[in-house]
Amino acid sequence: MKYKEVLITCGNSGIAQGIKKVLTDNGDSIKTTYKNGTGDFKLDFFSRESIDLCIEKMKKESNGFDAVAFIIPRIEPSAEVFPSSEKWIETFEKYFINPLHFLEKMIKNKILNNQASVVMLAGISNKQAMTGYAINNTIRLAWLGQMKTMSLALAPTYKFNSVSLGGVMTESYTRKLEIKAAQNDISLSEQLIKETDNIPLNKYASVENVANVVVPLLGSFSDHITGQNILVDGGFIRTY
Repeated sequence: MKYKEVLITCGNSGIAQGIKKVLTDNGDSIKTTYKNGTGDFKLDFFSRESIDLCIEKMKKESNGFDAVAFIIPRIEPSAEVFPSSEKWIETFEKYFINPLHFLEKMIKNKILNNQASVVMLAGISNKQAMTGYAINNTIRLAWLGQMKTMSLALAPTYKFNSVSLGGVMTESYTRKLEIKAAQNDISLSEQLIKETDNIPLNKYASVENVANVVVPLLGSFSDHITGQNILVDGGFIRTY
């Protein structure tokens, strides 16, 4: 299947670029959103005004999208179990309510074509609570519930699936590991062995590993798959 049009949000992230490369190699047509840098549609998920302007531009300049790789900004790690009410409101607005508003606008304005596949890039804290990721645990689980809800309520017109990631060797994450290795006076390879000794496959995913899961779900592979949460974590999560 050749996609008529694929949208990738947060298109300048390392994972987005990996997905874009595979789609481009397939001969597919790709559009990206960007907050900083370059892309086709400027979009700041933290701004409702930016979202609405982006939707208006899409209505004028696109023929609709048959698939969306839905990436939201990275949620900063936090061990804060009881954030203030103000912090919760701000966090949910930035990382849940506003991005959901964007999806809703795409659907209501017919920017998402019939039979479109939406694949959200999520994290494994939606499957198992992670120490040091208190806010992530809550936001990620909220998104998992929302994706399940949309997969039921909007079928068979649209499909919604999640790909939840463990560690991924993006450029930025590799740099962090290099710094940690230098602090520990060991090589990057030695640091990786220490970092991944609790992962059955003893490694983190490459960006290509992630893209090779996401891209098929954006196409015909998901013809009979919706409402699913696929883990790409090397076997770290052991629950059923």
